[in-house]
Amino acid sequence: MDVFAANNVNERVHLHLDRQWYSPGDTIWFKAYTVAGEYHRLSTISGVLYTELINDQNNVVNRLALPLDSGISLGDFKLPDSLKSGVFHLRAYTNRMRNDSDYFYDQKIIIGQPVASPTNPGYAKPNLSAGNTILQNTADKTDLQFFPEGGNLINGLRSKVAFKATNRNGLAGMYRV
Repeated sequence: MDVFAANNVNERVHLHLDRQWYSPGDTIWFKAYTVAGEYHRLSTISGVLYTELINDQNNVVNRLALPLDSGISLGDFKLPDSLKSGVFHLRAYTNRMRNDSDYFYDQKIIIGQPVASPTNPGYAKPNLSAGNTILQNTADKTDLQFFPEGGNLINGLRSKVAFKATNRNGLAGMYRV
């Protein structure tokens, strides 16, 4: 059994995203880690990672085939400005994983600001206080963005937060607190 287990290890894919909520026209940046074995060490079994952006009708909107270098890959999906808002899925897998879809990476992401509807009754409005937040002061057109270290703010956990303020003329300043 030990020889069989050593020769037939399962791969798993994990993606590290830059955030969970996007707008049409944004770019979804990610870093992929392919691991294998009981200790989840970086895998060199597969050489190609397949990633797919899937809409709420289960149609593939965009597909990438990325090279894996010692189990690591970098990629991005450029979202078109014409993309409809909704809840999408980001799926990633290797060719070896196609035999068992239980090992696919599958994560929900929100694009735009979808509303609850009969086709999407379980939608919950994103919590903009956790993650990159955009606040606008309509009086002087000041744009204020917060960038928590690690991508998300966690209540009760001390973390570093950078913020960017842009005035009505488009001049910006970036600060780290």
